[in-house]
Amino acid sequence: MKMRTVTSQITKITTPALLASIILSGIVACSRQTNLPPTEEPVNTELADTNTETTIFNCVQQQGSWATIAQRGNVSSSPIISWQTVEFGEKWTPEKRCQHVSEKLTQAVKNNGGELTNLELTYGDVDGYTVICLVKSQESCNSANQLFTLNEQNRANPAFALKKLDNFAQGKAGESTVEESDDLPEFVSLEALVDASFQVSEDG
Repeated sequence: MKMRTVTSQITKITTPALLASIILSGIVACSRQTNLPPTEEPVNTELADTNTETTIFNCVQQQGSWATIAQRGNVSSSPIISWQTVEFGEKWTPEKRCQHVSEKLTQAVKNNGGELTNLELTYGDVDGYTVICLVKSQESCNSANQLFTLNEQNRANPAFALKKLDNFAQGKAGESTVEESDDLPEFVSLEALVDASFQVSEDG
């Protein structure tokens, strides 16, 4: 009879202690689990947003002339194209040509997934006019990708005009002389052109 009483008392003491031990072990285990490092690195959303800014193009007036510039977020580039000729009459004034081309460039980038990759400026003939167009992967010019018609002076040597456009975007507006030995481009990367114009703006 005494043995049963002792055993009962031991059981009463051991059971709460065992439960307490189990609960304590669970708390420690949870604490250790909580302190485990995450399986994935946290994403730097600020950096990601900066790197994924879509490039758009705007028409602005600078020093009395209309110009097409690029914009990423709140950052604007230096002028990429300056619009000055009045050769095309009231229908295509410098302002209207500036707005038209800026909108077409923005739409082309949007259609390309918001990226400038593989987009190139080149020249060609469309409906009897010498034009500058924006193509993908060295395509030919057509009425769909045509950006603007070259004026009388530039249509005589479209490769020279494309070279001047490249120089202008790089802040080399004064380098209008192109030697015969120079390698005149048939295609100019829009991405390189835009990046150069942003660099000019930053350096300026």
